[in-house]
Amino acid sequence: MSKAIGEAIILKSHLFRVRVQVQDLKEKVKSSDELIARLQKKLKDVKVSHASKLAKLKYELKTKDKETINKEANAYVQAHSNLLTEMLKRYPNNDFTWLEKLASISGLFNFS
Repeated sequence: MSKAIGEAIILKSHLFRVRVQVQDLKEKVKSSDELIARLQKKLKDVKVSHASKLAKLKYELKTKDKETINKEANAYVQAHSNLLTEMLKRYPNNDFTWLEKLASISGLFNFS
C-alpha cells in the first residue's frame, strides 16, 4: 500500500470521527435548547405567579392600612365626643363652644 493511500485512510477515519463528534454536539445542543425552553417557560410561569401574589399582597396591605387609619380616626372622634359629652355633663353652666368650634374647624364633627 502506498503512503498516499495510507494517509487517505487515516484522513477518512479522522473525518468519520469528526462527523460523529459533530453529530453528538448537535444532539447536545438540541437537548440543551429544549431544556432552556422548558426552563424559560417555568421562569415565566413563576414570574406570573409571583406578580399575582405581589399584587394581592399590595392590595391587602392597602386595605389593612385604610382599615387602621379608619380605626384610629374613629377612636379619635369617639374620644373627642366622649370628652365633650363628659365636660357638658359635669360643667353644664360652662361654655364649651370653643371645643365645638375647634372640632368643626378640623372637619371632624358637626354638632348642629
